[in-house]
Amino acid sequence: LAGVIVSGESASDFKWEGFPHGLVDLATLHEFMSDIQEDHAGFIGHLVPLMFHGEQDPADIEWMVAECLKLQIGALAAILFDQSVQDYRETVKQIDVPTLILWGRHDALLPASGADDLKQRIPHADVVIFEDSGHCAFWEEADKYNGTVEQFMARLAPAAT
Repeated sequence: LAGVIVSGESASDFKWEGFPHGLVDLATLHEFMSDIQEDHAGFIGHLVPLMFHGEQDPADIEWMVAECLKLQIGALAAILFDQSVQDYRETVKQIDVPTLILWGRHDALLPASGADDLKQRIPHADVVIFEDSGHCAFWEEADKYNGTVEQFMARLAPAAT
């Protein structure tokens, strides 16, 4: 493994005591789990637009919602629960290769402070904040995002051979 790229994901999605960088606390997780089961389409329809800072083409949002709705309710609930309660705060400290942390400044799901937290936990980490993006910087600032990834990979190329 020559390097790691982390894109808009904190060491945990849960707001543990003393860890404000997550998405959910217990009450919010319970609410999300109920919403998924009671109104799957409504939950997804509300969540997808929150992933963006700027206005998106309604056809793109409609496509993304449709893609997300392909995931069965039980699978979505299981993934959301599992992802939310995992705690990698200590695990990420073991990453010993160059790491690139990419984050949208206006991420409504996971605050950009999670990038700074990861940088403190992971040796050799660099952070790039996308000033005009939400959770999906790869979509909203695709050229800058792809260029940043390409530059990082080019730096790793000699190490990978």
